[in-house]
Parts: sequence; structure tokens; C-alpha cells
Amino acid sequence: MSQRLPGGKWSSGVVMPEPARDMNPEAFRIQNINRDAEQLSLLSAAMQSDLQQLRKGMLSKELEQNLKKMEKLAKRLREEVRH
Repeated sequence: MSQRLPGGKWSSGVVMPEPARDMNPEAFRIQNINRDAEQLSLLSAAMQSDLQQLRKGMLSKELEQNLKKMEKLAKRLREEVRH
């Protein structure tokens, strides 16, 4: 999920978009919650084959990285829901 930042630099994190001028802060917050929940759901679905392989004793090299992504998404989602 790398994204290009202004100046041609790459960020390994997620770059949060600025709210549209006509969007109120609450609508923007809800939009972010929905986006993060969708990303978490897609990542979880994509990891199902890795978890099935783990049950067979084979460890996917992406599993640890994807688990960290899920942890970060879940933490951010938890923080967004609290506010």
C-alpha cells in the first residue's frame, strides 16, 4: 500500500486524504471509518489461504506482514470509532 507523496517520495504508510471542502468533518470521519473497515475486510479475506497453509504446517512469508497491516488498520479503526 505504498503511495507516492509530493516531491516524488514514496511512503510505506497510508496517506490520509484531506476532506473535501464541501464535506463536513463528521462525514469525512465516517468515510474514513468505512474505508478502513473495507480494507480490513479485504485483507482478512486475502489472508484466508495463508491461514489454511499454516494449518498444514507451511508458513507464508507474507503472513507476518499482513498481520501487522491488520493490526495497524484495526488500531486506527478503533481510534476513529472512539472519537
